[in-house]
Amino acid sequence: MAEKETIDGVDVEQLERIFWLLREKLPRVMAANRFFEEHTGYHNEFGANNLVDAFSHLATLVENAEQLGPAGQAEQVAHLEDHLRRSMMESFEQVLKYRLGEIADLWDEYVYFVRPLAEGRSTAGVTPLVDLEQRRKELGELLDQGRKSKRLTGWDDWERGTDALIRACGLAEALMHSLQTSLAAVEWYYNERRTTLMNYLSMGFGVAGVILGLLALLGII
Repeated sequence: MAEKETIDGVDVEQLERIFWLLREKLPRVMAANRFFEEHTGYHNEFGANNLVDAFSHLATLVENAEQLGPAGQAEQVAHLEDHLRRSMMESFEQVLKYRLGEIADLWDEYVYFVRPLAEGRSTAGVTPLVDLEQRRKELGELLDQGRKSKRLTGWDDWERGTDALIRACGLAEALMHSLQTSLAAVEWYYNERRTTLMNYLSMGFGVAGVILGLLALLGII
């Protein structure tokens, strides 16, 4: 059996796999980390930790190539791949968790403030609860689809799962916007009613003042 070709003790086959990962997959991993930070304003600790773990396996491979042997080298590259995939997918998953927390708070406000007004009537700017519930259901399905892909081991599977989480992030943004718009619309509605009531009261007091003035002038009071 022919001996495998190596460079500094590392199988060329594994080096080619690493180069492929760095060329084809690392850009999307880095884009996922930027997405998290741009959409949350926080440092992506989960993504960064996975990147550190990924490259620690690369360091182990290079430093201990001869002791590891072919099977051990392949295992280190497999660990490297796994951490890169996790950094990619979990960046979007963490954004989604962050958004779901915000949605939960807005949802409670919607149920308390908006639902009583919106039930049985059409209110400008308010998204009906049935539409919001449908979007939340779709969001849950996409999140479930993304998480299921983490049980698999292929890049194609994980990228499909990541794509599902990306769509879920977009849907979460739209759902948040609808909830915020609905709350703003109800606030405007009640402010308008309050203003109208105050105007009527002012007019009533004004009319009452005129009548009282006339009655006083006529000596009636």
